[in-house]
Amino acid sequence: MYTSFWYNNPKILIEKKHLFEIFPVKEYDMVRKLNAIMRFSLYYTIIVYLYNRNTNILALPLIVGLVTYFIFKNNSSVQKENDLNKLKNDISIPLESTPVDVSSQLHNVGCQLPTKDNPFMNTPYFDIAADKEPSKSCTSYDNKGVQRKIEKEFDKGLYKNYTDIFGKENSQRQFFSVPYREGVPDQSAFANWLYRTTDTCKEGNGLACLAVGDGNGGGQGIP
Repeated sequence: MYTSFWYNNPKILIEKKHLFEIFPVKEYDMVRKLNAIMRFSLYYTIIVYLYNRNTNILALPLIVGLVTYFIFKNNSSVQKENDLNKLKNDISIPLESTPVDVSSQLHNVGCQLPTKDNPFMNTPYFDIAADKEPSKSCTSYDNKGVQRKIEKEFDKGLYKNYTDIFGKENSQRQFFSVPYREGVPDQSAFANWLYRTTDTCKEGNGLACLAVGDGNGGGQGIP
């Protein structure tokens, strides 16, 4: 689920499900790490102030807030991750408003979003023929927001049968996102993935020699 930055949503610092997120563990995305650092500074400030009534400690959250905000605003990878997550698993936004403002912010996330002319984010043939840099499409299998935007763009101007309550009768079989997301498929990489094997013991791979053995627990093998 999308986690907003504390500056955009201060209430997230005191939400029940996030109260104990005070250390930036590696499992968190960058936004959650920044929120955890800010939350820890608040806890620490409250505890120290109640202990010795030193008002100087009250400056700590301000300093930490400025540092985390600077990181959030000036780190491009954080911005891309945060913008893309605005659509991820977001099923609360009505289809009618899936959101123009969010879409405009996602132009710089490094992947192509669904549009009216290209709802399934496939690389146009003319771009391939013109040898243009292929655009990478955003994944939709793990992103409810992108799935909903695909449906919204695909359904624009589409006349539906009122009995088609499952959305299965409007050419979804013929139109879909192709498996390869970055333009022309890399056939060499696919062939290597299918058939290429590591070097054998006779070809100089020492690790392969260790795994072979002589069948009796001796020689070069592992007993």
